[in-house]
Amino acid sequence: MLRMFSLCSLVMCSSVALAESEKKPLTSGEFYDVTNGANTAHTLEKGEFAYHPLFKTSAVGITDEFDMKFATLGLIGGPALAFEYAFVQSDDMAVSLEPGFGSTWDFKNYSGGGSLRFTKGLGDNRLNVGVGGLFTKTTVVIKSGSASQEVVLTGFDVPLDLGYDLVTSDATTFTFSTHVRPLTMASDVEIAGLYAVPHFAWSQGIGKKFRTALGVNVLIGGLSQEVVDVLALIGYDVGKTAVVPLPHFQMWWKF
Repeated sequence: MLRMFSLCSLVMCSSVALAESEKKPLTSGEFYDVTNGANTAHTLEKGEFAYHPLFKTSAVGITDEFDMKFATLGLIGGPALAFEYAFVQSDDMAVSLEPGFGSTWDFKNYSGGGSLRFTKGLGDNRLNVGVGGLFTKTTVVIKSGSASQEVVLTGFDVPLDLGYDLVTSDATTFTFSTHVRPLTMASDVEIAGLYAVPHFAWSQGIGKKFRTALGVNVLIGGLSQEVVDVLALIGYDVGKTAVVPLPHFQMWWKF
């Protein structure tokens, strides 16, 4: 009986060790999300492909320092394309620049700009800082009965990103970040000092290629008094600020 127990324990330990060895570690270059500040300055290695089937952009490593990011299933909503170049990159530190553009197919809503990012390794963990410039145009149709009014909202943002990646194992990372827009010049919307996206996510590698992330994004936004008054006329009573927690879910494969 003791021999049988020892044999089973040996087989189980060997199976666990084999499964662990088959896992492909989560790497810093896989963490990019401009909407919530969860960005690192590292890129993928040459030939690597991070495929996101949902509405986040996928990425391919053109070289060890240069990534191309593009919409896959997100093409249903419109095209999106970005390029990231890490002109400083090591295991301990990285600095990158990423210009990008996204739009709906009718080009009534679009955004474009760029980000400068810095990542510093703190042991196994990472500190991520970013600053950018972003121009946006949004077309909103407000309906009241049979009548409708089209309002065009434009703005220029200078987003600031701050994040910390807690790496507890090769396959597990906890991300704490925030995306803040302290400066906004807009025709119909005032967001300066009122817009931020605190973010938390647990990312887990499963097997060799599959990854998943689960967490929450807290959207904190504000409207100008002009827009609040227009909405009030058609029966929508809203305040100038809003806090909306939304679930965060992603899944992707890294090849």
